[in-house]
Amino acid sequence: MREYLKKKELLKWLDYDPNGDCNVSKWQLRNKIQSGAFDAPEMEHINAYRAREGLIKRQQEEVQRLRAALEQIANYERDEYESDLVVYAKCKRIAIKALSTTEPTETQRESLRSEVQWFAQQMEAKLRDNDHKGGWENESLLWLYMRMIEEVEEVKAEIKAAFDREIDYNKIIREAADVANFAMMIADNARRINAPEKEE
Repeated sequence: MREYLKKKELLKWLDYDPNGDCNVSKWQLRNKIQSGAFDAPEMEHINAYRAREGLIKRQQEEVQRLRAALEQIANYERDEYESDLVVYAKCKRIAIKALSTTEPTETQRESLRSEVQWFAQQMEAKLRDNDHKGGWENESLLWLYMRMIEEVEEVKAEIKAAFDREIDYNKIIREAADVANFAMMIADNARRINAPEKEE
């Protein structure tokens, strides 16, 4: 028996009564639930699959970026006044820049706290839900900040609502992931702005 149940399936079973006289005892209900008949699929497996897909995509992007740097070095056309030392220094700078922004190694990835890894999966799931809206690369830092504040207010509202009804922890997690994603977008765009210009 898993922690979460499929509510619709449970209600459908409770409503079904071929004799027209619904009289399910607590014992019958308990046994039916413990049998696993209403178990919901574990989100951990779904999140792990999405995280693995995201990792493959990032690795492919990493290979393409490093390949582009190698091609830039291989096709570098020296100026007639440039010495070998200057050419070497420029090509080395291209390589250092490419290597300085590489993805974390597997060892570094494994050293991340389990809580951070779990929350990153929640963030990725929310990003995938909104893929149809496009990226954030062209959005201003101020606009992203204002959207983050809006999401903070949604988290605040959800927590305050707990005084009037049963708290929805899953919704709080989703809203918190939205806040974190906008914070990530701000940092990512700031990184792009701060990155040195590409060598021509």
